[in-house]
Amino acid sequence: MDDYHQYHKLNDIWYLITFEDLPPPPNDYVTDVFQGLIHRSNATFKARRIYAASKKQCSKKEIQFILNQLSKQ
Repeated sequence: MDDYHQYHKLNDIWYLITFEDLPPPPNDYVTDVFQGLIHRSNATFKARRIYAASKKQCSKKEIQFILNQLSKQ
């Protein structure tokens, strides 16, 4: 979708994942929805210093959008 939002299918359920920039120090740890509690030195996604901050289950409308986008590929 964009640099801070992606759709992921986990255990046959579609989720909207929201990424966030790392908080400023002294916060050394963040909670990543994929990896759990991680140190800021490990918070890298696609060569960027961000982490997966939240996930929300997709609605039927969002799933239809995702499937339409995938069928175009």
